[in-house]
Parts: sequence; structure tokens; C-alpha cells
Amino acid sequence: LAEGDYTYTATDANGCTKTTIVHINAAPSAISFTATATQPKCFGETGSVLLSTATGGTGAITHNNTATSNLAEGDYTYIATDANGCTKTIIVHINAAPSLLVAGSASQVNVLCFGQSTGSVVITATGGTAPYTGTGLKTGLAAGTHSFAVTDANGCAANTSVTISQPSTAVAATCSRSRDWLYFGLAGNETGTITGTVTGGTAPYTIRITMSRPLYCNINGGNETWSSVGTNSYNTCTTNTAGATAISGSLAVAGSSFGVTVKLLSTATFTITVTDANGCTSTCSINVNAEDVRCFAGASGKAKVKICHKTGSGCTEICVDESAVNAHLAHGDFLGNCTSTCTPPPTLFTGPVTAPEPVVSEVKGLNVEVAPNPTTSQFKIKVMSDEKAPVMVRIYNVFGTTVKIFNDVKTGTVLTTGDSFRGGTYFAEITQGNQRKVVKLIKLN
Repeated sequence: LAEGDYTYTATDANGCTKTTIVHINAAPSAISFTATATQPKCFGETGSVLLSTATGGTGAITHNNTATSNLAEGDYTYIATDANGCTKTIIVHINAAPSLLVAGSASQVNVLCFGQSTGSVVITATGGTAPYTGTGLKTGLAAGTHSFAVTDANGCAANTSVTISQPSTAVAATCSRSRDWLYFGLAGNETGTITGTVTGGTAPYTIRITMSRPLYCNINGGNETWSSVGTNSYNTCTTNTAGATAISGSLAVAGSSFGVTVKLLSTATFTITVTDANGCTSTCSINVNAEDVRCFAGASGKAKVKICHKTGSGCTEICVDESAVNAHLAHGDFLGNCTSTCTPPPTLFTGPVTAPEPVVSEVKGLNVEVAPNPTTSQFKIKVMSDEKAPVMVRIYNVFGTTVKIFNDVKTGTVLTTGDSFRGGTYFAEITQGNQRKVVKLIKLN
């Protein structure tokens, strides 16, 4: 019966009646409430349920379940009951928390050249809830420790750090020269060595030496040359562009060096470029002053040495024999062309020049064998002679300075020397009585 009044009449056989009116009330309103779930977003979190206030029903309403926080994964049942025992049921499911978000790295590239910002790394993420932010390739990293944050779709965060390394020091090329000035036509003073030394960076290294201009060829019969140290010749005057060609070498460790020997008619600049195993480079340049001091005087046609000779009223250019050069330098003259002020250029070498390399003819009865020559370590010098007199062996450098002497050497003895010699050219002078022989020795770097 719906809400309303209902009339009931009873009638017997004689037509007598009895009437009753009954009123049916309206039904109570339905019980109503909500249960709203908050799911866990990050690893280690729990869920929760928010229950609204129940309405409807009859009288006071009670709940069977008041657990609404710190809810683990599972189904939770919430029942509201009124005074008449009427009920409303809601079932809520709480999800499992996501797995732990972990940030990591891959494909790390360290800085190859000291001081640069060329490091890179790929930041990765696992766990949590994809997609992620903060992952992917990171470039332009300098040496040091870098921190990176990764965030997942739920805003959960994780951090990782990456240490980028670099060589301990930058690769550096250092230029040096054995002589400030070279004098073409003055024996013993025509050639010099340009050396490049490498430090820092990452071994092994390659080294290139270039000359600022071509070789000058057939200048009054004179030719320039340059060669790598320890070889007979590299570039000669077969072409006018030979001087522009680089001479290359390899160096195994930092602190080692590579050089070229040059014979120049005029000043030139040499550039040395070092490249280490990582492709890092360093360059240095050095200037080598040179002058052609050949001149011809008299009818012999033999080249002499040009001197700027001081006179009472100024100076004049004269040609002198090599043997007279040092005497002229001693009283203020200088090599080469005169200047307008009759004074040498500021950087001109004016001291004694090196004595010419001795020219020694073969002497019968006294023989010398040197092996290996050139060498990077030791020379083994064997002296043989028909005579019984003791032998003296003197070793001197290109400046005429004695670096080693062996006295009273018996013929047939093998002498070992050269460990402490620096790279360059030396001469072994062997004398026995009136016999004398000189052998050139080349020590490689």
C-alpha cells in the first residue's frame, strides 16, 4: 500500500456493517553516504577513505567500519544502518602502492680534454609510475659530481649523482731550440735543433713540426735542409715547397720530446702541434734566427765568412777565413751584414762561434767501430789498432765541450757510454800516439 487512507467495511447476512479507516504513512527516505578512496601514489604510501555524513533513513545512523586511514591494498566494506535496521553498503578497493622509483645512469662519457665541458650521461628511471621527467641525455658536463632528479607521473621523486672525470692536467707543447742564431756558411754553426716536449694530457701522443715558409733552394749554390733527429735527411731541395711539409713523430709518455735539425739561410718560425690519445691538442711556436754569412773574396773562389768590422768612423763588411772569426768577434765585430748603427741586432749572438766539425781522413792502423749509431741508449765503441801504445777516447758535443774521457784504453776494448747524454750530435775523438780519428755519434731522444 502506498501512502494514503484505506477504508475497510465488514457486512454480515442481515446487511449490518462495520467500517474502519487505516492511514498508510510515506516510506522513510533512502540512507545515503559516500566513501571516496585516495590511492597510494608513491612507494611505501598507504591509501585512505573519506566517509561523508549519512543522510536519510530513520533515526540515528551507525557505521560498521571506521577504518579510513593507513589502508593497505585490499577491499574495504562500509555499511550504514538506521534505527529501523535499514542499511546502505559501499565497497572500496585500495590499490597496491607503486614500486620504488629508482634513478640511474648509463652511457657515461668523461671529459677527454682537461678544462672542457664535454662530458655527458644518460639518466634512466625504473619503478614508480611512468612517464618520467628528468630522464634522457645530459650534455655539456664539466669534470666533477653532478646530481640529477627524476620525477614520475605521480610526482614521486628520486635522485642520482654522476662523477665525470678528466685528465689530471692539460696537454701542453713546449718549444725549444738549441741555438738562437744559425750562420749559413760557418761550419759548426749552420745547424740547430728545434725540439717539442709534451706534458700532461693522455699518452700516447703524436707530434707535428711545421715550418713557416718553404725551404730556400740554390741560393748562391746553398740549399736549406731540415730532418727529423736521428735520420740522414727528410726534406731537401727537391721541391720549393718542402719546408711547408710537417715532420711527424710519436711520443709514448709525457715528458718525452721530438725534434728536427735545420740548416737555414734566413729566419723561419717553427710551429709544434701535439695531439694526445684523446684528440686534445696544444701548439707552440718558436723563431729561429738565421743569416747567410757566406762571402767570396780573392781569386780562390772559396767561400769565407762575412763580418761587420768596426772601423774608426763606422763599420764595413769584410770577408775573413773561418779561423779569424772569433778574433774579430772578440774586439766588437759581429757576424753578417752591417746595420745602420754599426751595432748588432738586439738578439744577435756575438760570442765565440763553435769550431768547425773536424775533417778526419782515414788513418791506417787505427780503426773504430760504433754500434748502434744512432742510438736511444748506449754507444758501444770498439777501438782496434796495430800499435801497442795506449789509446785516449774523448767525447765532446757540438760546442766543443768534453763530456767524457777514457784514458789508457787498451786496443780491442769495448767502451760503453751515452746513457746520460741528451739527444743530439757528439763526436768521439780517438788518439793513439800521432794517430787520430773522429767519429760522429748521434743520440736520439
